[in-house]
Amino acid sequence: FAQGPQPGGTGLVYGTNRAFALTAPAGWVLDNEAGASEGMYAVFYREGESWKNGTAVMYANTSEKADRSMEEWIDEDIRDFNTDYPDLAVKEGSDIAFGKGRALVRYYSSKAYGQNEAVAYINAGKTGVAIVLTSRDKAAFDKALGDFEKLVRSYQSVTDKTEMKNQPQK
Repeated sequence: FAQGPQPGGTGLVYGTNRAFALTAPAGWVLDNEAGASEGMYAVFYREGESWKNGTAVMYANTSEKADRSMEEWIDEDIRDFNTDYPDLAVKEGSDIAFGKGRALVRYYSSKAYGQNEAVAYINAGKTGVAIVLTSRDKAAFDKALGDFEKLVRSYQSVTDKTEMKNQPQK
């Protein structure tokens, strides 16, 4: 797909053991460059805003899950957050169905962290996919929750057998 910001765009996210597509909800931009310096190649923000200055932003990330169950993977994520933010509050959300699957949702908040986050965890075989909504503004976070669900529902697995050839050396 095209480089840079794409209002309402659909993008293919790929790497070792995973390729999947996501579509920006109406009024949102898919950007494959703005978060690249942070290792995120699929970031989303509202039209008229930016990745750095959006009141609420979303992104997709992957993690090697190996043989861990979804619950083990989520528990490890929570432990990692708790290391830096001991006042972390975690609330289990309702699952979000997409295609032939479902995402397990957790809500995170911390006064020390200063963020509100919703994370949809998707089992993609050896890889776990996390789709995240984050905001420092609770009202903006709450307003974006419907679009977060739309983004998660747009998830389409392409393959879990990727082979990277002829990649430029960094």
